[in-house]
Amino acid sequence: MEETKEFKRRSYLSCISAAYRFVAGDFLNIYKSNWKIFFTFAVASGILGTWGMTLAPGATYIGIDLEPTELTLCGVLVAVLNLVLAAAAYSGINKRGNTWNIMRSLKFLPFALAFVLLYAVITAVACFMYLSQIKDPASVPLLTVLGIAGCVGLVWIFVCLPLSYVNVKYMVEPETDLTKIFGSSYVVGIRHIWFIFTTNFLAVLCACIVRLVLCLPVFVMLFALNISSFGTAAYGDESGMPGYFIPLYLLFSLVAGLVDVCIAVFVIRVNYHVYETIGSKIKTANEKIDNKQMN
Repeated sequence: MEETKEFKRRSYLSCISAAYRFVAGDFLNIYKSNWKIFFTFAVASGILGTWGMTLAPGATYIGIDLEPTELTLCGVLVAVLNLVLAAAAYSGINKRGNTWNIMRSLKFLPFALAFVLLYAVITAVACFMYLSQIKDPASVPLLTVLGIAGCVGLVWIFVCLPLSYVNVKYMVEPETDLTKIFGSSYVVGIRHIWFIFTTNFLAVLCACIVRLVLCLPVFVMLFALNISSFGTAAYGDESGMPGYFIPLYLLFSLVAGLVDVCIAVFVIRVNYHVYETIGSKIKTANEKIDNKQMN
């Protein structure tokens, strides 16, 4: 671990406040240092968001034709974009180049995917065990199956929360080997899981409120598209959407992409302060043990 004497021990709100002051007070310098990646992310995010919207308009309604292959491709590209964005955000913390951070993130990715795969397996087993007790599994509402997946997901959130600490530690300590520190760091994350959960919950809540306000036009247009799609699928009505709808949606999506850049930097910074605080707590605990042994 880095020299924890430089770490500042913070409360939940202090972690969030410090991250906010960093993003709000130094936004121009943050953007200038990685403007190519941040601008590319905003543009690509807007394009992919618009593409995804056209692939699945009103996806919750029966009768809407989905494009699974294109949607999968769109989802993969979004994941790649977010990985690059996170790497660029970390470069402002560890002072490493974007290429180094991207490679570091790619090395961590299989560990994260393993948790996702394990969640899918556990969810599938839980659904199978439930359906095997039903005489007519075909009659079980889809919402029931989704409810099972949701309940498993709520538990799995706490299983995955320590990964945020492991990820930050791996990204900011260049000398670490992930295979060697993963187990011990995950245990440290479990021991401080309430602090990690509370801080991230409040940070994500703040981020969602800000995004809801600043990206309101995007949500309004999506709602209008869903209503129009429902009318078309259920009653055969004409779409009624103006010809400039997609270009206008793309424009607002570009703005939303810039907002997402700030939110990503903010959330990663919050988790860095969580990492600092945990490091400070560990150092204090070790010093107390050393003092007792000396006495």
